[in-house]
Amino acid sequence: MLWSVLILLFYSNFGISAGCHDDFERYVGFRLSDRLASYVIRRERSQGGRDFFQYCHHSCLDDRRCFVYVLNLRQLSCVQYSYLSGNDADLFRKHLKTDHDSMVFRKVCLQSAPRCSRLWRFDILPKMSIRLDRIDDVHRVDSLAMCETLCSVENRFQCRSAVYNYVTRNCHISKYDRRSMPFDFHAGRTEEVYLENQCVSEPYNECEFSSQHGIAPALAYNERHTVDEHACRVACLQNVAFICRSFVYDIQTQKCRFGPDDTFITMHLPNSSAQLRPYMQINECMDVRVLCERSEMRAQFRSDHVFDGKVVSMNGSRRCHFDVKKRFQFNISLPIVGQSKCGITYETGNVISATVKLQYHDVVWTTKDRMYKLICSYGPVKHAIENSVDVRAPQNAKFQKPSMPLFRETVVNKNSIPQAFMRIVDTDGNIVTEAEMGQQLFVEIGLEIDEIQQPFFVSSCIAYESGQKMILIDERGCPSNLKIMTKFLPSYSNHRRVQRAEFRGITSKWKKRLNLYCNVNFCETNCPLNNCERRLHDQPTAENDNNYSGKRKRKHLDATADRLETVTVNQIVHFKYNRGGQIPQFGSVLYGSVAIILLAVVGSVLTWRYRRRLLATMQS
Repeated sequence: MLWSVLILLFYSNFGISAGCHDDFERYVGFRLSDRLASYVIRRERSQGGRDFFQYCHHSCLDDRRCFVYVLNLRQLSCVQYSYLSGNDADLFRKHLKTDHDSMVFRKVCLQSAPRCSRLWRFDILPKMSIRLDRIDDVHRVDSLAMCETLCSVENRFQCRSAVYNYVTRNCHISKYDRRSMPFDFHAGRTEEVYLENQCVSEPYNECEFSSQHGIAPALAYNERHTVDEHACRVACLQNVAFICRSFVYDIQTQKCRFGPDDTFITMHLPNSSAQLRPYMQINECMDVRVLCERSEMRAQFRSDHVFDGKVVSMNGSRRCHFDVKKRFQFNISLPIVGQSKCGITYETGNVISATVKLQYHDVVWTTKDRMYKLICSYGPVKHAIENSVDVRAPQNAKFQKPSMPLFRETVVNKNSIPQAFMRIVDTDGNIVTEAEMGQQLFVEIGLEIDEIQQPFFVSSCIAYESGQKMILIDERGCPSNLKIMTKFLPSYSNHRRVQRAEFRGITSKWKKRLNLYCNVNFCETNCPLNNCERRLHDQPTAENDNNYSGKRKRKHLDATADRLETVTVNQIVHFKYNRGGQIPQFGSVLYGSVAIILLAVVGSVLTWRYRRRLLATMQS
């Protein structure tokens, strides 16, 4: 049967050689079936990781016989195939086998698509999808390659992703992707495939990184020597061969390794033998450009995440507030003449400035909010403009004045944020590393340093596994299904204050690896008491249904609420079932044994209510 398949693919290959430039698709976490071993034309291994990936890529690109190559980053092996995949992706995907340490690159022919400087054009995720209300346009096409072409040539908006259905032949293109709208990305049908455009934007100059712990460094493509970690970070941001999203730096060897993968990718991969280790991952990028006009100051913002909020000119009137609705790029204009000057400040000499704040919520200030001091320097003649303008996202609360005509001022106040932890324990409060079937387990959340006895409560606990999400605790702190998790209640563990909830198991839809996310909310005096009786249901709240059409509403918090801060904690749990494969039932609940427990504070979403404190810091 295989030879007949190859005959069909030969005709598909003819299209590649007749008027197309070669592009590549990437399938992360896959290898080719062993039955295609006879079509291997080259097999090589490298003793070092430096430039090995690009060598494998370009050797396949230059060889007209090569149509597919498989890269194993653990073994540093490159296997190239003469298997003529062509554009018949529906046939090709049947030969993919899951393999965490490998990825498959396939040549494709995209007619009329503009050339892309990236080594591959699309990331392909079989059986994944995005919410239908995030779709901007729908087309009926005959192949996956035609869907990729439509996304590549779309000029009404920047197409970041698409979903192709092999049965209906519908191609859904979208301006969003799994990073800009992570909660709208979910497991799809068997016949669906998710495409993510890797040629959407130029590299960013200003990005925020966070420390993570996982397997992403094992997938790093590029390796080089740099003098320090900052140089490694710059090398990641300036890389043009692929979109760099994570890096790891070894101080001892001065080796810098970076790659295109992060937790959005690794969480969907099967189990790996790769060693878990700390690394740095990009959270969000925001480049700002200032244009100094004769009568106004204009700022252009460009982000890799959707901004949905307000841009507020500090010390300006309400006329200087700008609403931004789900935009990746947006501009604001601040007049410097007339009655409404939008908080323009005249500095020494001929320098003027204005401080603006990107505010994600209408009422509450959060740590996602950013302050920018926009500066224009005019020459001796009025309205003669100096072109060099420096704008940076503030990173700390110190005043900095570099040796250049313009300066930057950091105005964001980041006081010490309480560090929270999450752990799974047994009835005696011992941390569980391995549990028996049906063992009673508890989730405990507490503070690393608890000297001031800060009041707090737990809310918004979400279980995430293989693209599926389930709300266990809602935003008020109420459980959605008592068969799985109870409400968090105050308790003591090892002489420390904690909030404890009984974790009774997982539903049959969950598999082996489960990601738990919970918000820890800090209160000024007493935390609110919530009546959860009306919100208890027998069935869990799932958000991965394809028919889910409700739009996520923006939260409007009461400005007088007694809530100060929120910290998000994350727990990754691996489950094992019994050897015989029999899974015990308890209603709709299954019990598993915890094999590995990893704790990571993945980020903080801090809500500030006190404007006076922040303004006092700005003025100081």
